[in-house]
Amino acid sequence: MSTPVSSASAMSALPAFHHYCICQDAEGGTLELWRGADEVACLAFDTKRCLLVELHVAIGPPEQQRDLQGFQHLLQLAGPLHHRHLLGVIEGGEDEGANYYITDFLDGERLDTWLKRVVPLPPWLVLTVLMQLVEGLAALASHPRLLAGVEVLHSGITLTGDRVDDLLVKVCDLGLSSAKPVSTEPRFVEARIIHDTARLLLYMLTGTMPEGAMTADSLPEGQDMAEVRFLLDTLTQASAPHHPRTLEQMRNLVERCLHDLPAGTAAHPEKLPAALRPRLPLIPWLPGGAEVAEAAGEDCALDIRPGDAAQPYRHRGTERATRHAVMAQVLPPPGIVPAEFFAPLLDQAWAAGSAGGAPHLLRLRVWDAAAAVPVAVEELPGKCTLDTIVRLRGRLEPAEVLMLLRQLDDAAESAALLDLPLYWRSPRLVPVEFTAPDAGPALAAPDQLARLPLGEWPAFRLKVRTWPLMLNFTQPERFQLERLLPKDTGLPVMEAAPGRAGQVPPPSARDFALLAVWMMGGTTHLRENVKPLLYETLHAKPSTAESRREFLERFRQRVEGSAVPIPHSAALTTAPAPETGAAPAPAPEAEDKAATDVDIRVQDNGNAGRTPPRPVPPVRPQPPAGVTPPGRAGGSRGRRNAARRAAAVPVTAGPGTMADDRSTPVLETPPSPGNGGLFSQAAPVEEASEGPALGFAEALFGGKNSLSSASRSGGNSREDAPAHPLFGGAVPDDHPDFATEAHHAGDPGIPEGAPLGFMEAARRHSPFMQDDNALGGTHLPRRRSPWMLLLVVILISAAIAALMAELSGRAVWHR
Repeated sequence: MSTPVSSASAMSALPAFHHYCICQDAEGGTLELWRGADEVACLAFDTKRCLLVELHVAIGPPEQQRDLQGFQHLLQLAGPLHHRHLLGVIEGGEDEGANYYITDFLDGERLDTWLKRVVPLPPWLVLTVLMQLVEGLAALASHPRLLAGVEVLHSGITLTGDRVDDLLVKVCDLGLSSAKPVSTEPRFVEARIIHDTARLLLYMLTGTMPEGAMTADSLPEGQDMAEVRFLLDTLTQASAPHHPRTLEQMRNLVERCLHDLPAGTAAHPEKLPAALRPRLPLIPWLPGGAEVAEAAGEDCALDIRPGDAAQPYRHRGTERATRHAVMAQVLPPPGIVPAEFFAPLLDQAWAAGSAGGAPHLLRLRVWDAAAAVPVAVEELPGKCTLDTIVRLRGRLEPAEVLMLLRQLDDAAESAALLDLPLYWRSPRLVPVEFTAPDAGPALAAPDQLARLPLGEWPAFRLKVRTWPLMLNFTQPERFQLERLLPKDTGLPVMEAAPGRAGQVPPPSARDFALLAVWMMGGTTHLRENVKPLLYETLHAKPSTAESRREFLERFRQRVEGSAVPIPHSAALTTAPAPETGAAPAPAPEAEDKAATDVDIRVQDNGNAGRTPPRPVPPVRPQPPAGVTPPGRAGGSRGRRNAARRAAAVPVTAGPGTMADDRSTPVLETPPSPGNGGLFSQAAPVEEASEGPALGFAEALFGGKNSLSSASRSGGNSREDAPAHPLFGGAVPDDHPDFATEAHHAGDPGIPEGAPLGFMEAARRHSPFMQDDNALGGTHLPRRRSPWMLLLVVILISAAIAALMAELSGRAVWHR
């Protein structure tokens, strides 16, 4: 049934230019992607990054090309620019009198050829394309020398899925191979770009390229076209009240018009129609349907369809013997990508997959390294992917995120044991296999699944590939987690990792944290019990970053409210050796039942025998500004207030407890029977809490110092109190004056009103304002005698009188 693995195939030798291999077709000719009046773009393979790139060579007369010094200066400006709507420039130079430069590969179509097939376009699609194009142009506004060479119609359009929001427009032509522009003055350059954008807008709406003056008279009348007509008139008439003078103003104008489109005009299908999808440039040089079917063998019946940008480089099929669904992945021929960059990985995955024992790894059904047409037939668990789960559920709860992250962790462990790379970074390429017997009827109603939490779904498991696909070479952006939340202002500035087809690093704690933020809908929708942990992990330096296992354990403690480490329960083919000093595995009768159930609702992940992770020490939060830590002046009062809060605000928590309606996090660590629910004195290093930055007063009186609560009170503090959203961890019950709502009338707690300033905070902690001696359990303020005050007044008056007398005597003597 399966094609046997043969010896290493012969590798074709491609002409090389530096570390770039020039791709060739079956006849040995150079693959030409695009040709203009000034340059030609050829396909090349970057052997360092294992990616396909474009080699642009100037073909105009030498006198019309830029001089070498000016050309290199433009390359220095374009190289550091990394933007979603810009085609990245890698490097360039001069060779045999011609300028050349290397860019990323555009796995799509140029805007001018695409518009010839699809115009006129509906208004919602016109504004969608225009908005993305303006985003790329605005990114170049600070570099007028680059913006001056932009040709708007030579932009590119690509598709990363089958939905409308998968459409991606990029500015491609910066004029690096053309002659020097007339002017690089910013106002002149931006005015030209705005004019060209208006011409493009009218062309997309009417299907006719305008000549001369442009007006909105050619647009159809109607209320649904009012916003589009207003936008076109504003862009074309310099005397219009809102005519943009800069690209930033034009971006705001287009964004407003897109937002204000009437409901009827803005309505669009969920999936982009096939007629509007851009064409893939490599389809003519890849194996055709008949060749793919022949390479897949007689045991597989494939549904051969023309190349489509929504489902690129693959064909669905059925394995005749088992009637199981399969997917035939079309791989690049040796003339495009040398086989040595993907065949060994497929050989290794084929050998490891035949042994089985890794339920979270996809298995190859057909693979022959010696075949003339490289095709890999893999199992197809179903149509659902990790991206489908997130889209059906909208925003996942932390407990649901923990279930999915555990499964990805199991896949990473299995791949590590088999010494295989893991290609998991694109949620749309992580299929889901439903293992429940009644999964069929439930999957027929996605709207019902959307209303159910993952714990009530039919049992399922995530499946991950361990070999590269064609998309790894052509669309590396699909494997960058940073693109999942490109406009989330709550995330730190993250540099997208360069995509590679081989040597993929295993997932890290930061990868899991970023994936968790995406599953929960972004930073604005994070639960308070997990927000500090996610923020800390995303902002951590690589040198201090924790391991993936430590992150998962801390995330579990935040979600389940338990500090007892629970090992994964599913079996692996080989268990790693226990770490020195690791916590022993709990007894079977002491383990949580949710950790041993095989149903996905309680998370079985295939990890029996794995060394349990070390328990994470409890976290001691820092008090905010103006709040006295326990053990300082007023400690007795703090203990009374803690008792009142315990009576006024009952605390209930258990495994799986979520935040209450006041966004109060669950317990970080339950009370230990050995110490009566108190932290031990040998507390670990405190975790950095989330919240506003420390002010001067807070740094002096609320930070770590020699008068901390641990040194003044012996290090004991209650941990069974509700946590505060600013901390994300448990707050001790004897923390004085923490919650004003828990104080009775007349209690000297936190005064209502504005927060304490520096002098007020200093006054609260001053030993001259409070007496540490207690009488009858109550602190007595120190009262100053009125006779002492009278004596001070008399002394001051006498000093003033003596001074005046001396001054008067001197005046008489002078006279």
